[in-house]
Amino acid sequence: MRMIATLESMHEISHARTRVAGAGLIAACLALLAALILAPSLHWGGLRKDATPPVDRVHTLYVTSGLTWADITKEDTPALWCFAENSGAAGLALSSESVMPTKRQGLETLATGARTPALGDTNAAGRGGSPGGKEWSDATSALAEAGISLVDLGDVATGKDVNRFAHERSVRDIDAAFAKHAGECGERGVALASIGSLNPSPEQAYEVEHTRGYDALPTPLNLQVYIDSRWGPAFLTSPSTRQVGVVMNLDLAASLTDTGQVGMGRAAVGTATRKGTQLAHAREVTFASRTTEDALAPLLGAIVAILLISGALARRVPAARNVANVSILAIPVGYTSSILPLSTLVNLGIHPLFAIAAWTIFGTAALGAGLTFGVRLLASALPEHSRRLLTAGLAALMTVAAIVLDAALGSHASFTSLLGNQPIYAGRFYGLSNHITGITLAAWALGVGMLMHALPAFTTGRRPGLARVLFVGGTGALVGFCSIAPGMGADAGSALIYAPVTLVACLALSGIRLRPWHVLAALAAGTGVFALAGALDYMRPASSRTHLGEFVATLVEKGSPAGAASQFWAVFADRTSRMLEPLTLYSPLLMVPPVLIALALTYSAVRRGLLARELPYLYRLRLAAMAGAWIGALTNDTGLVLVGLAYVVGFALSLTARAALSARTPREARPPAPPTPQKL
Repeated sequence: MRMIATLESMHEISHARTRVAGAGLIAACLALLAALILAPSLHWGGLRKDATPPVDRVHTLYVTSGLTWADITKEDTPALWCFAENSGAAGLALSSESVMPTKRQGLETLATGARTPALGDTNAAGRGGSPGGKEWSDATSALAEAGISLVDLGDVATGKDVNRFAHERSVRDIDAAFAKHAGECGERGVALASIGSLNPSPEQAYEVEHTRGYDALPTPLNLQVYIDSRWGPAFLTSPSTRQVGVVMNLDLAASLTDTGQVGMGRAAVGTATRKGTQLAHAREVTFASRTTEDALAPLLGAIVAILLISGALARRVPAARNVANVSILAIPVGYTSSILPLSTLVNLGIHPLFAIAAWTIFGTAALGAGLTFGVRLLASALPEHSRRLLTAGLAALMTVAAIVLDAALGSHASFTSLLGNQPIYAGRFYGLSNHITGITLAAWALGVGMLMHALPAFTTGRRPGLARVLFVGGTGALVGFCSIAPGMGADAGSALIYAPVTLVACLALSGIRLRPWHVLAALAAGTGVFALAGALDYMRPASSRTHLGEFVATLVEKGSPAGAASQFWAVFADRTSRMLEPLTLYSPLLMVPPVLIALALTYSAVRRGLLARELPYLYRLRLAAMAGAWIGALTNDTGLVLVGLAYVVGFALSLTARAALSARTPREARPPAPPTPQKL
């Protein structure tokens, strides 16, 4: 008996060590992913905190268009290079009501600090008979009031019909013009800004400013050059971007006139650094923005294909099953690709697309292998199908955790990364953009659902109903708070998504039968959270508000409930129309397949099939997430991207969950329904 007891004790110790090893592997995966988020966040976040306002004033602003940091080199543009080395430098993100911001629009933004609409009609022209005359006069007058002279250096020749020789010659001409006015290395108290992506001819101005499709633009979008000598060598940033080395054109009016805020723009600040460091960073950010954007379509397509194909083959092919369980980790790994020094790798002969792809593949493989083996060791006592659900569920929740952590720390890790915020569109520089909101929503809902069916505490525990409600409510509140908070995700639309989705999910998982008034109450709660978040953001200093606080400020400025309601409806209608705009940019024949696929996926998600019978909690959470995705689609200008990626991630995880059911033994499977009695 004593020997038997000793053997049992040794067996328990062995199992305990195995579980500890598994927990250690999972913890190591979490720590590695957190380190990839924390490293750039702590570095760049610390530089932001050291930023200071300028001491001197600007007396001359030199403007041009189409000038990017790739155009400035020590050999071809010595004056601009010397000026940038000894001054504050940043990539300038251009924002206007057009997809392609022009110099005319940039001049008007200089005067107003607001986005400039496109030309109103084909005959629109300013003084002098060409677009831009009135805008030049307005900008000159506005800057003259602050004692600033405006000097035009000309424009970079850019466009599909411009050859490389003409482009380089125009850049050298700008360098010569700058040296003529400001000296061979610039002077103190001057600034240079490329305020438009190009300066089209009067005949082309209307067409360029009204072009909506990115594939039809006359030249690719990119960050422009902004140099300000008031700080000496320094990284420039602004409250609008919260990213070191990036400033918006909306910020120029406030920055140059030493005003805290003009229009929508906020004054830029600088962080002193070693000579040349700020120049190298501005060039790296500009290069990374454009190359990562070019790599997005093929790499995102590859990730989606792997998610769906591995999920579809997971029931029959063991290798595909292992890939399907962890393939979603490619999203957070790609989300941290900004850590790669792309320009250095290019100098070594490595293509940026290959570098980002290798980073994503090897990072996903390392995290996926560690997580898979960790779960096998930690949950060795669970059935095989539970281990598979646990692996896929943890991978989905790790994805959510990485995205939320990055947003909470300022979005420095994901800035200019694969699937991260891209400054070249000047839409969002921090927080959660719509496509990431869709991924986060689907990964959270289905990840939580998988864990509920994998762990006995949520199905056969002491009080499983209460455990499910607390788990869903707690994780939903945490993800929602990090998504909504102005200093974190700063995504106002998330209030309209997570509040009702979390409440409805809690009710559905508690066993209460949903009624129409439950859904209406949840929607009202979401509206209340949205209003509360807006009010809290509005009460912050104007220089610290996000777009939600600015939106509330515009409602307050109306001065009456009727005016505020009218403005609210106008913004909502504009967002909805912009959401539907992609459907009108291309041929209807190209739009039919995506619409049919969306309808098929909706039907597949709603119908009560195998997943609803075998994994009912996951099924209910998936329905709630799908409803939340459509709420987000109707309230955001890029809502189709949100709902599209939510569907892709949700469908891929559903396939993985279905494949996990095939691992059950006959004893674990649900018994078949009794046969229906036949009439004699």
